[in-house]
Amino acid sequence: MTIFDPLFDYLNGTKDVPCTVMFHFMIRDNKLNMNVYMRSNDAMLGHVIDVFSFTMIQELIANELDCELGEYNHFCGSFHLYEKDIEKAKKIVDNVNFEIQEMPKMIGGLKEAKDTFTLFRRAFEYAHLEDDCFKKLKNSYWFDLFMVMRYQLDLKRKNKIDELMLVSEIYKKYFERKLHGKANSQ
Repeated sequence: MTIFDPLFDYLNGTKDVPCTVMFHFMIRDNKLNMNVYMRSNDAMLGHVIDVFSFTMIQELIANELDCELGEYNHFCGSFHLYEKDIEKAKKIVDNVNFEIQEMPKMIGGLKEAKDTFTLFRRAFEYAHLEDDCFKKLKNSYWFDLFMVMRYQLDLKRKNKIDELMLVSEIYKKYFERKLHGKANSQ
């Protein structure tokens, strides 16, 4: 799947061209493997967001194809760290207080993802979340992802987050640390 199109991306009058060149999918032993080829990748912010997003795409497609999730490989022509991020990166590398957790297994495919993001877009556009959004998603894999987006949006807007309604431990721990500065106690 080609992402970068030189005819379009260089002729549109901007220097802001996609860093992602292409996704390469291969099914081997009923597992969907994915290779991502990047022109350039910022190690501090871009890489973290890219890997999360791209592995979600891999899992969505694997679910649609009724395959297991295979390997993910990420290739970069230029993998870099900006000078402004060096101290932050050193703090992350020096932090020995971390826990590796596996993301929850995705349930559902493209239709469920599309429905979730349609609700999120509506919530973003109207700056509020309606009760029917919760009723449509409650008790699904997508509910936690929706709530993470809601909390991130609330944080960005400096809204108070009263109660964490998350189900998955990985998201609960993330927001516990983010909201209360609690270090990992395990």
